[in-house]
Formats: sequence, structure tokens, C-alpha cells
Amino acid sequence: RVRAALVGIGNAAQPRSLAAIEARLGDPEERVRIAAVNALRRMPPAGARALLERVERTDGSEEVRAAAREAMPAE
Repeated sequence: RVRAALVGIGNAAQPRSLAAIEARLGDPEERVRIAAVNALRRMPPAGARALLERVERTDGSEEVRAAAREAMPAE
């Protein structure tokens, strides 16, 4: 259910949702963190970039870090 909610949040692309997505970037479940990263793909780059960079540097899962690299907005 959390992953489905993150898909909906991402599809809405509302910057006010960044805090909800950010909270799930620390979820113990890898699949939820990947869903949060994917939700950031649709967010405005200014808000998403810093979060994705942090995930890429600090997440313990290579799959999550790879998802963050793929979701990174172009400069």
C-alpha cells in the first residue's frame, strides 16, 4: 500500500509532497525506498535533486542507489 501511495504522489508531481516522499527514503524496505526514488522523478528538479544525491551517496542498497542515479534530473 505504501508503494502504491508513492506512485500516486509521484504522479501528482506536487512539490508539497516532497516531505512525504523524503520520509519514505529511510524506510527499512528496499522496495519502498525505490518507490520513493521513482516518485521523485516527477518532482520539480530543484526539490528532487538534493534528495536523490543524498540517496545515491548514503543508501545501503546498490539497487536503491542505482534507481537514484537513473532518476536524477538533467542539469
